[in-house]
Amino acid sequence: YDRCAHIFLSAVLLAATLSFWL
Repeated sequence: YDRCAHIFLSAVLLAATLSFWL
């Protein structure tokens, strides 16, 4: 399990959540 991939997916999910709420 790659930690970099986890951070990348977390950032994508965060961006999607922000774009959804804003």
